[in-house]
Amino acid sequence: MKSAIDDIDAQHITAIDEQEEEINHNIAEITQVILDLKRLLDTNDVCLVSKYNSRTEEFRNLPAQFQVTLPNFTPQEINREQIHQQIGELMRSVQTKSRHEPSDIAVTRSGDLAYTDPEDGSINLVRGRKVKRLIKVPWCLCVDSRDNLFVSERFTGKVKKLQYYNK
Repeated sequence: MKSAIDDIDAQHITAIDEQEEEINHNIAEITQVILDLKRLLDTNDVCLVSKYNSRTEEFRNLPAQFQVTLPNFTPQEINREQIHQQIGELMRSVQTKSRHEPSDIAVTRSGDLAYTDPEDGSINLVRGRKVKRLIKVPWCLCVDSRDNLFVSERFTGKVKKLQYYNK
């Protein structure tokens, strides 16, 4: 699709350049005709005036309007099942156990949601629609690419790696 758009873009630019050259050529010719007419006005030679042929008809027609053809976008049907299998399901919301806003959120490689609840000082894991409390009294958390969960303690600030579950 991108290469087709690039091809169309190149064609449009070429056509615009050609039309610009034609217009510039016409402007140069019209300018020359105007200069010739000014010379005729200034001359006393009747023969030159009588030999003059008007070129007005040559310039009466404007260049053709440039037609831009845009590509048509036809969206494909969305296969929701395929999207669900690729990226999982979007939940409307997850209610924390304390019903307060979580202070930190992370997603495990397996797609589970981990969050800290500052109200009760716990780390919770959401798997499916079930919330499981993993540890209490943490502060912040993150999950690395190997699915390891790291937690910093609230009061000391030390970071600890948790072995929280195995599937």
